[in-house]
Amino acid sequence: MIKKKLSFKETEHFYIWETDNDVFLSSKNKIEDIDTLKELTGIEKFYYTDQIHSEKITIIDKDIFEYSNSDGLISFNELKYPLLIRTADCMPVFISSSKVKALLHAGRKGVELNIFNTFLDLIRNKQIKKTEIIFFFGPHICRDCYEINRETRETFPLFKKAKDYLISSGLDEKQIINS
Repeated sequence: MIKKKLSFKETEHFYIWETDNDVFLSSKNKIEDIDTLKELTGIEKFYYTDQIHSEKITIIDKDIFEYSNSDGLISFNELKYPLLIRTADCMPVFISSSKVKALLHAGRKGVELNIFNTFLDLIRNKQIKKTEIIFFFGPHICRDCYEINRETRETFPLFKKAKDYLISSGLDEKQIINS
């Protein structure tokens, strides 16, 4: 099922989930999943990456659609096709302004490695004011959702850690939206 969650001036955010009777996306075959997504949406291409649970973000070249070894995609140019990441329990982060579009896969490891600092470093010399950027945090797991050891538990909650970091970096709390 595809659900439209949120629209900004330049950005639309959709997410897809599985239901008991309609499992059409799996982690076993990424290419098949993307082909299925193309059929469901009518969108012919997506920019996507193989996530590795890191802080790495790839700058998109308009003519290259498949990337590897990163947990984020960013563009400073107008894109004809949407950005795509796959998350299960990790936190999808949609970032939008008139000058930048980015999509992050922010799991426990990526937040620990500070994927948000990587993003802010990438925009630092691009004449983009932090006050122009909207961060939208999509559905994700929390520390109460399953049993984890004490050391790992301290790294949660992901959203709070991410939000606190962004605010300490100069963003206003109104720019940060949690689903």
